[in-house]
Amino acid sequence: MTEKRHLSNLMRSLHRDIGFLLIGLTIVYCVSGLVLIYRDRGFMRLEKKINITLQANLAPNDLGKALGMRKLKIINKENGILYFHGGTYNIKNGETSAVISSYPSIIEKMNRFHMQSSGNLVHILAALYGVLLLFLAVSSFWMYRPGSRFFKRGLVLSGTGIAATMLLLLFF
Repeated sequence: MTEKRHLSNLMRSLHRDIGFLLIGLTIVYCVSGLVLIYRDRGFMRLEKKINITLQANLAPNDLGKALGMRKLKIINKENGILYFHGGTYNIKNGETSAVISSYPSIIEKMNRFHMQSSGNLVHILAALYGVLLLFLAVSSFWMYRPGSRFFKRGLVLSGTGIAATMLLLLFF
């Protein structure tokens, strides 16, 4: 077996095995990515009414943080009660009534996994996933002989995908 043929077989085997290994992680990233794309629409969110007592005299920003509402906006203030979309907050005693929107537990975990930062140890898995996806993209060129009809088609499709991505980045 020639060295070139050996490399081709090795790349094909690695491409196949790594592809199968990444199926579960790819499904998690796909589902959480779709949920995150439509997060502004409330896709897959569940609403629940809560009644809790928070610290009195919270500033609106602190109230939003305490309730997990990043964009909390005060609509009205009347008789020591702050009114915001979905709830109320009594400035004097901290009594709060609100409708909270959250994802089901499994979706919340998927989203946290999707949005890792370098400070979290799990980021190593996310970085490895990215490197392995890059390998899968590059190793796909070893699936067909150079010069074959399928190889040329793969080059055209890859070029089209790169061009479309560049256009999206330029205009959106």
